[in-house]
Parts: sequence; structure tokens; C-alpha cells
Amino acid sequence: MTGIGLRPATAMGAYITTIRGWDEQMQRDLPACAFTPDRWQIITADGVEVGMLHLEHRPKEIYLARIELHPDHQGRGIGSQLIRSLLRQARQHGRDFTLQRCLF
Repeated sequence: MTGIGLRPATAMGAYITTIRGWDEQMQRDLPACAFTPDRWQIITADGVEVGMLHLEHRPKEIYLARIELHPDHQGRGIGSQLIRSLLRQARQHGRDFTLQRCLF
């Protein structure tokens, strides 16, 4: 694997459909904490879209609310590499690195 990157999530319908199928009513019923488009990023590996994450850079912390990788790309160290990178960023900027799961 040559590179793992992030890009803004601008349209996620195709990704969601591929991962878990599209259910219009379920999408409408999700609480706001489950999907905030301006905070989601697409994870890429070697130029291929492999997942997404919800990340916020707050004044005192880097907050990772959620990370998802397509099953075909799990177990390859992608998530671990991203989390290590975020931990380094937090340390370099004197911030905490916080994980939390949205319960719904």
C-alpha cells in the first residue's frame, strides 16, 4: 500500500448503498450525531475509496466520533495507520485525542 489519504465527503449515497444498502426511511430516521456531512471524510488507500470517518478538530482535542472501513479493506492496517497519525497530530498540537461512539 503506497498511501492512505482523506478527502471531504461530498456525496455518500453510493458508498452507503455498497456498504449496507440504501433504506430511505432509515436515512431519514438517523439522529444528527450519526451523520453530519460537513464532518465526514472519505478514506482512500492507493487512490481507492475504502471507508469513511467522522472527525472534528476542536480547540482542546481531536475528536474521532466514528471510523468505518469496507470489509474488503479491513485487517490491512489502514485504520491503525490513521489513528496513529491522529495521535501524532494531537500530541504535536498539545490536544487530547478523544474517541466516542454515538449511541442510537
